[in-house]
Amino acid sequence: MFYLLVSYLLKFFFSSFLFFFIAKFLSFEFFSQISFYFLLSNFLFIVFDLGLYLYVVKESVHNRFPNILKAFFFKNLINAITLVIFLIIIFLLFKNIEFSSLFLFVVSSFLFSNFSFFSYSFRRKEFFHIEAKLNFYLFLSTMIFILPLLIFKIEEIVLYALSLFLSRTFGLILAIKEFKNLFYYSIKKPKFNVDINLLIKEILKFLRKNASVLFLLSLIGNIFLYLDSFLVYYFGLPSNIISSQQLFFRLTLLFLMLNEIITAYFYPLLLKSNKNSSYFYFFSIVLLFFIYSIIFYNFDFSKFFGDVYGSIDNAKPKEVLIFFFKSILLCIGTFLSAKDMHIYRLISILLGIITELVLFFAKRNEISFEDILDIILISNFFAMISMLYIWRIKITK
Repeated sequence: MFYLLVSYLLKFFFSSFLFFFIAKFLSFEFFSQISFYFLLSNFLFIVFDLGLYLYVVKESVHNRFPNILKAFFFKNLINAITLVIFLIIIFLLFKNIEFSSLFLFVVSSFLFSNFSFFSYSFRRKEFFHIEAKLNFYLFLSTMIFILPLLIFKIEEIVLYALSLFLSRTFGLILAIKEFKNLFYYSIKKPKFNVDINLLIKEILKFLRKNASVLFLLSLIGNIFLYLDSFLVYYFGLPSNIISSQQLFFRLTLLFLMLNEIITAYFYPLLLKSNKNSSYFYFFSIVLLFFIYSIIFYNFDFSKFFGDVYGSIDNAKPKEVLIFFFKSILLCIGTFLSAKDMHIYRLISILLGIITELVLFFAKRNEISFEDILDIILISNFFAMISMLYIWRIKITK
């Protein structure tokens, strides 16, 4: 459990605190610009991952390593097609994109998804220390490349993109090496059909069987989470609004990441329909909300990050309410997933997405940071109410 916690903390430290350092030491214009590339990279990682975490862990536990390699082959074939489609869509929707920076960020996301894929195979009690070691080396190499850029206040997006590319290449090489050293003698070469039609059928069968429902839920859930970030760039809002929105978005992600640690611990217990575990999980989520909210409410963002982020200080009641709604959404959504009611969770999230899109386009001509918070608040409220209604109808009865 210790090594698993270390792995999560290393991932979370890099995912969140890197942005806080950039917001603190570099200009808010640069922070708003580079956040867009990180945003695309993070979202694409979710797409590349294909929801294969549970599948890889299951195959590793049963020592079915040829199946893992076959999944790796299918995953990368699908990812290659996705990558091309994604680049075309981005260039059609967004203007003034630096191709070299975008390409490096996207490829880095692809490399990181493969690093994570092999890391999943070490998600066994006897191999947790290996996953922790790999995450530590990845984190260390990333800091070695990026820290000099922060220290010397270099504001070149392509250099940050190159740093990610180099560190994640290094991390993937280490992950493949560890996988090969541990499981080499257990692996038999998997058989692949060379017939294109049969290969396509195998890929579709693989996705339908191993990655369809959970991947769709993960994808739709993250679209809901990232939607406001994409829309502020799509509408071309001023840098000061985008920088405040992105800093608050990163603070929200940090809060949800801490929730994820609790959920990862309790979810196997919830699957066993343990009522006590349900109560402990709910109270743990609520306790985290109060602790995080107290720290958040008493933190002076304008003093630490600069006056441009003062709008976050001026809207703390709304922001704390957003944290609360997201806590309830996660908690009830986890209960529904534990009962295999993924479709109802999906319906609630889709309602939230539709609400957010309608409100954003209704206010598209003049949107302030406060307006963005109002839209997030309302869309999460409707999603939460619908999920609570489903919970009352389907579970409590």
